[in-house]
Amino acid sequence: MGDLTQKARDDLLARIESQGVMAAFDLLVTGMGGLGVFELSPNILGRKKSLHFKSGKVSYFAFVANNAWLLWYFRRPGLRDGIFSSDELKSVFSALEFSQRTEPEKVEAVIRIRSQHEAEAVMSFVRGKLTKFRQLRAGFAQRSPASSPSPSHPPANDSGQRHEPYPDSDAAGPGAALRPRPSFLAG
Repeated sequence: MGDLTQKARDDLLARIESQGVMAAFDLLVTGMGGLGVFELSPNILGRKKSLHFKSGKVSYFAFVANNAWLLWYFRRPGLRDGIFSSDELKSVFSALEFSQRTEPEKVEAVIRIRSQHEAEAVMSFVRGKLTKFRQLRAGFAQRSPASSPSPSHPPANDSGQRHEPYPDSDAAGPGAALRPRPSFLAG
């Protein structure tokens, strides 16, 4: 479902100078594209080179390629649709920042990904949300605005908890419990 043209890939990679960021790029492009939920949608016009991960026509995640990091966005639709909450993101990613927008309704959560290990942590978080994405996608046409989750009262995650801890099990991949936690993760 998620392929990236060679030109788009080359344009995005041309911005990256760090080997660790290149490894993170490869992991995110391959991982997100292979989930079967997201379409990869590059925006390579102009100076800012970005890649959006869309479900349907909605961009839930994106990154902007920079020389020393990928600026990863947890997009507003994810908050609006109850996929994740601001509190949940803050509890999982200690280095989480919020974009500097003057309109509060356009503020998005961002982190800087500098290594493959940090990209693995983001992928683990996204994989933990796949059930919600699939449910949302299956029922999107049947949802009414009145039944949409409120960002101030996000629904519980797939395990019934409001905050999902960083997984320390093989669900995050073989040996995940043995790997040190990336510095941008909380706790």
